Amino acid sequence: MPTDSGTHAAPPLVELENVAKTYAVRQGSIRRSADSVHAVAGVSLSIGANEAVGIVGESGCGKSTLARMVLRLLNPSAGNLRFKGTEYGEMSRAEVQEFRSTVQAVFQDPYSSLNPRMRVADIISEPLRSTPGMTRKARRSRALEMLDSVGMPALAADGYPHQFSGGQRQRIAIARALVSEPALIILDEPTASLDVSIRAQILNLFNKLRQEFGVSYLAISHDLSMIRHLCDRVSVMYLGRIVEESSNEHFYENPLHPYARGLLGSLLMPLAEGQAPQDPMPGEPPSAVNIQPGCSFHPRCDSAFVLCSSDTPELAFRLGCEADQVTACHLYEKAEVQPTELGGRKQ
Repeated sequence: MPTDSGTHAAPPLVELENVAKTYAVRQGSIRRSADSVHAVAGVSLSIGANEAVGIVGESGCGKSTLARMVLRLLNPSAGNLRFKGTEYGEMSRAEVQEFRSTVQAVFQDPYSSLNPRMRVADIISEPLRSTPGMTRKARRSRALEMLDSVGMPALAADGYPHQFSGGQRQRIAIARALVSEPALIILDEPTASLDVSIRAQILNLFNKLRQEFGVSYLAISHDLSMIRHLCDRVSVMYLGRIVEESSNEHFYENPLHPYARGLLGSLLMPLAEGQAPQDPMPGEPPSAVNIQPGCSFHPRCDSAFVLCSSDTPELAFRLGCEADQVTACHLYEKAEVQPTELGGRKQ
């Protein structure tokens, strides 16, 4: 479609380009610089306005480390992170202040993230304390508005966190994240500590708030049902890398990477009556210390063949991909790869 040459598309809210995070291995008090843990190994990702992006994978795959880098709580070892087109390290003081109000987070345990000595109104309005000219009365009024938005009564404003249930505390944490009118909220396992019935209520609340406030989400979870309910796009992480990225619809209907299929098989597929549980992904992820060449999933993969153990596949559009789907798997590089050429899982 023709566009006006005098206009330019707005940059993503947050953009990651080949971002990596490594840690030196220590034995006691001695640092062994030759060995490194590759928590995140070259991830590229963008989050646009009013978009919900999900990152899924097993524990230890690098999801939370990635979230902390997006929040500026960790510095990357390599790669570039940009906020509205500006490199994180090149932000002016005013841009850093805007970032702090624009990018917020809701974490897994609402109790540990709420100050037990503060009243709820003060907890929610705390991000507004640095707002020039905003009085205490105005901050309290804003806190009451946020309590109403998350379905909490006004009288909760004068309570303390220990007086509320887990679901109510998570609503308070969400109200605090919303109070500064952010454009992006990082959701790091936000329903993992909640009962199933409360979990559904919180997910419905997230969808309601997205429609009401136009906020974007970066949702980090191992719970694929949560991501399906909440997100537009899904990125699958394995051992620090994204191995598949797709629209929500095509990920759940047509996952390509064997690891993505294994996740869906182990977490979502119901068993028929009398059917024995399947083990689509036996074993544990390999060590993140000094990752070897090749596809890191190949020791657990039924479809692995010789190339998988020596050459690391790139994330790209491949045979079998939908238009909005990319994967990092040698199976889809060449049409002539046949099942008889596959080496099978290594024991």
